[in-house]
Amino acid sequence: MLAMLCGGAKPPAATLEPCTDGQVASVAGGKQLSPAQQREAGFQRGDFVRASLGMVNYKLWGRGDGTRPMVVTLHGLLGTMGTFTAMAQELVRRGFDVLTFDLFGFGLSDSPRRRFDAKLFADQTLELLTLIGFPSTCKFSLVGFSMGGVVAMEVARCSPERIARLMLIAPAGLVPLSTMERSGIKALRAVRALHIPAATMLGKLAGGLEVQAESFEPDVSDSRKSAEVAEKNALMFRSNPEKYTKAWVKSVRDMRLGGNGQLYTMLAESGVEVMFLWGDSDSTIPLAEIQEELRGFFPSAPVLVVKGAGHGLLAEHSDTVARYASSWFNYGADGLRARTRGSPSW
Repeated sequence: MLAMLCGGAKPPAATLEPCTDGQVASVAGGKQLSPAQQREAGFQRGDFVRASLGMVNYKLWGRGDGTRPMVVTLHGLLGTMGTFTAMAQELVRRGFDVLTFDLFGFGLSDSPRRRFDAKLFADQTLELLTLIGFPSTCKFSLVGFSMGGVVAMEVARCSPERIARLMLIAPAGLVPLSTMERSGIKALRAVRALHIPAATMLGKLAGGLEVQAESFEPDVSDSRKSAEVAEKNALMFRSNPEKYTKAWVKSVRDMRLGGNGQLYTMLAESGVEVMFLWGDSDSTIPLAEIQEELRGFFPSAPVLVVKGAGHGLLAEHSDTVARYASSWFNYGADGLRARTRGSPSW
């Protein structure tokens, strides 16, 4: 029970600045969107709270009164808190409260003029928890997907004592970058060092581009689901291409999304209990390419594989992911193994 993890105290109510239907949400880094435009573009609109670097769009699923265990979720590159909607609903049904939110630069959260590195998003996560009434004495379980996995590891590194258990879903950080990819990232870092606003310039250029939905197709096996998610992603991008392009460029430039073994080392040394979940057909971050290195860091951590799933397993297999998450958060490694006998693992 979260109240017990918080020392028995019920978390205080948050001081919020919700946007009513007549208001425009603050979305720095491009045009502002009215509530009608946000709905049209497919954004999930929750409550808004003012953090030190801008407004954060979030939704607290469940009771939110500190009487149930809390799960905090972190979405991936160009994602939003909507990534976890189906999973959050299932976890609430299984007895958890779930916090979903838009990382800075994505969805309806503000886009601060800062480096988009793991520390920015980790600080945002911990500050948001405090702002909505869950102080530093509260423990929580953590889920990080893809780029959000890198952020989750940074949160665990900074505050290991607060993490009850960690679940990483196809996390970034280990897949080796090609020579061309490394050169591109180095070039972006070089122009940053020279104070050339490449992200801003590219963002403005993106506003005049015609972007097709096919450019946003996720790595999922169901062609109808793929087309549906691609169109939704394209709508969100078209609603504010300047903001989204800047967020993408800055994240790729500042986050260590490949070859970041040091972060995995620090997570292993932190003592935080961690499990991994992958789709067996993931072509974005293939488990086969990093499995030996991963086992070197975590020899005994559970690694489960969802059959027939690609990188977009949260879009197609949210119930399965939630079931594994519930078993892991409630019972740990032994309980997870007992409840997933016969499930593919590695």
